[in-house]
Amino acid sequence: MNFCSRSEKVAKRIAQIETQLSAMQKDSDKRTGRVDDPPEPRPPLMRKPFTECL
Repeated sequence: MNFCSRSEKVAKRIAQIETQLSAMQKDSDKRTGRVDDPPEPRPPLMRKPFTECL
């Protein structure tokens, strides 16, 4: 009995395609000179002031 064999094949194929896509994107980035976007700085946390009753 082969339960879920089709879904396992699909999952394996998706993983292969994602790996290929990642490799293609890296190759394209090298050719175009694109570098990863720098992380955006996070705004400082703004805390609410304590209420007067405290």
